[in-house]
Amino acid sequence: MKLLVLSDLHNEFALAVADAEAVARVDVIVLVGDIHTKDRSVEWARAFVDDPAKPVILVVGNHEFYQGNFDHTLDKAPRACAGRRRSVHVSIRRSRGTRQTMRVFVDTEFTDFVDCDLISIALVADDGREFYAECDDFDRNTCSAFVHEAVLPQLGQYPDRVFSRASLQLALLAWLQPFEGGIFCMDFPGDWDLLVDILDGVPNGWQGLLVRDQADQGRLESYYKQFGGRHHALHDARALRYAMQDGTSSTDAAQSSSD
Repeated sequence: MKLLVLSDLHNEFALAVADAEAVARVDVIVLVGDIHTKDRSVEWARAFVDDPAKPVILVVGNHEFYQGNFDHTLDKAPRACAGRRRSVHVSIRRSRGTRQTMRVFVDTEFTDFVDCDLISIALVADDGREFYAECDDFDRNTCSAFVHEAVLPQLGQYPDRVFSRASLQLALLAWLQPFEGGIFCMDFPGDWDLLVDILDGVPNGWQGLLVRDQADQGRLESYYKQFGGRHHALHDARALRYAMQDGTSSTDAAQSSSD
């Protein structure tokens, strides 16, 4: 059996055109993630192959969730294949009949937008597990006026969660170890950069997703109205998680402790 494997085409920027000869020479087309946004990957795959006898396996990547709702995309992509003449199969990792992919919401506080250094970081998982840490070695003299006013006064609420950079990395890796991969969700690209920097790379099985446009701003503001804590990394991560829930979850918006 001959396979044609394609990935990272990013058709949301410019549509890729099929090489008819390459398609004709293979038995199966495998599209390995980041093909298009939302369920548009399915429609593009059908048009790309244009051959009802040529099976297509579409593996969902992180860009399939861009500009859309995470759960809705997981449901819509397979449904887009139903009843279609051309054979497109959507592959999504699942476990025990439920979605395996865990979302972990990330927020960081940092010294300044120019040559920024990490001050604190928080991760809050879909299932309520939390990680919070503050750095003890950042230079306060490099902090912006805004950080001095809004961020620094909120530090120290968790005195046992203060680490050197090396210790923070070890603690965060240990916290992530029980997860079988997942998606780091954030509302600011700099959070991803600082997370990858402190971890010294992206852990196996993990990917990043910018969810700023998907977050429910009404739910986000309702969190801060009830709990406060804006510009504290742990509260900001909790608020983002709350804003990304569908409104039917019984999970509390805030947790009582952090590891």
